[in-house]
Amino acid sequence: MKTINIFIFLIATLTVSAQNYYVSPTGDNSNSGTSISEPFLTIQEAIDNAVAGSSIYVMAGIYSITEPLWLDGIHGTSGNAITITNYQNDIAIINGLSLSGGEVDLFFIENTSFVTINGLILENN
Repeated sequence: MKTINIFIFLIATLTVSAQNYYVSPTGDNSNSGTSISEPFLTIQEAIDNAVAGSSIYVMAGIYSITEPLWLDGIHGTSGNAITITNYQNDIAIINGLSLSGGEVDLFFIENTSFVTINGLILENN
């Protein structure tokens, strides 16, 4: 019986809840990303942390990427999509001019569901 109680306790402590994440060209991927004052530097870092119901707010600036933004196995749900959007009315530009290794896509999306991308400007794709 003790083994079952410990197992149930471990499952309860591993539950992950949705967060809002913020990204800024002046951020740092060692930040928590969960507040405007501690944003991530890269959109990919926010994507890697997102779970169903998370919103990723991309603040004003140009995000020059060297690899496609990778959305593989990322899943929201019908009632809790993952949203990637510009912060308020900020102009957030994803620029693919620096894509390397013959890559031409800004996003690689595979095995992914219930993700909404909204309000971003895509350039040089």
